Amino acid sequence: MVTHALRVLEWDRVRGELSAHCESPLGQALAEGLLPSYDRGEVAERLAKTRDASKLFETELPGLRGLYDVGELVGLAAKGAVLEGSILAKVGQSIRTVDRARKAVLGFGGDIPVFRAEAELIPDMGWLGAKLGECFDLDGEMLDAASPALALARAKIGKCLQRIQTQIQRFTSGPTREYLSDTVVTQRNGRYVLPVKSEHRGKVKGIVHDSSASGLTVFIEPEAVVEAGNQLRQAEAEEKAEIKRILKELSGEVGQHSQAIRMGMDIGAGFDLVFGMVRLGSAQNGTIVELVDGVGLKVSQGRHPLLDPKIAVPLSLTIGLGGPSILITGPNTGGKTIAIKTVGLFAAMAQSGMMIPAGMRSSGCLLRYGRILEMNSHLSRIFRLLVVTLKTLPGL
Repeated sequence: MVTHALRVLEWDRVRGELSAHCESPLGQALAEGLLPSYDRGEVAERLAKTRDASKLFETELPGLRGLYDVGELVGLAAKGAVLEGSILAKVGQSIRTVDRARKAVLGFGGDIPVFRAEAELIPDMGWLGAKLGECFDLDGEMLDAASPALALARAKIGKCLQRIQTQIQRFTSGPTREYLSDTVVTQRNGRYVLPVKSEHRGKVKGIVHDSSASGLTVFIEPEAVVEAGNQLRQAEAEEKAEIKRILKELSGEVGQHSQAIRMGMDIGAGFDLVFGMVRLGSAQNGTIVELVDGVGLKVSQGRHPLLDPKIAVPLSLTIGLGGPSILITGPNTGGKTIAIKTVGLFAAMAQSGMMIPAGMRSSGCLLRYGRILEMNSHLSRIFRLLVVTLKTLPGL
């Protein structure tokens, strides 16, 4: 739940920035729904994951652009639904994308225990991703390699079309050219026909399939191509039946492994979210917060994450941690508001696992965003931005 305090801090803008640095729709959805945690253990785990991702970033982050939001459709396949080729193609791309990320994490030579543990939970479904990749192109069109029967049917179609075109060309370029109202070959009911002038219909032997609205043209399938046309229709029927069979078979395999596929997609989306945090943190020259004992926080050269870094004035401050308290005062020029919002956003970002645009940074407490009082004065506005008080959870 986004509290009023987070809205005042413009948390949605931070999430929007993060979403823009994620590569997949699933990662972007996680970014847009991200909220700070108030559990110290969970915050520590989030920050540890970000620290692992930053080590991967030093070499190269595995790309997750091919991870699609097809989890619900995979679930439908588990219930017996037959998926379209375009959907199966995206399932295959998603599986292959997650599998590459899994292998990249497991093959990384550095110490990334949190990421490695999650990668080990991803089921090895690379074989299914490869199989789907052999059956579909990126647009979801089924490839000849999907099955020998499909390749044979399409070869028959090609040969039939070639024979038909050869025969038709004899009519459009030979003596019968004068009987035609046009040399453009068209189709009626799936059959290749010639546009013959009505007064010459008896001079072109074949089957009449249609006529123009004016009645001046009849569309005739020449006798010479009827047999090739029949063979073409038969080959097309074989192709259609084989495509239907393959879609059903592959949908069944996807459905059979739906739980493993969705688990991999969920973990992959989590990877994308953290990778987005590191990309954004790198763009902001950010750093990862260190949790320390005690109550308070320390910031050095912190910059408001939503302001242009060229004009944002860095701030350094320490609250708690055994040091003296501070009082922010001065004329109404916006500096106090920015300073307080910066601290609030830093706390929210850190508690979400994000990097913050600052130098030295440490925190021994978690910000609680409580009820905000509604007053009208500028002083009250500043007070609202303080989100009432710093509170720590029991045991921190």
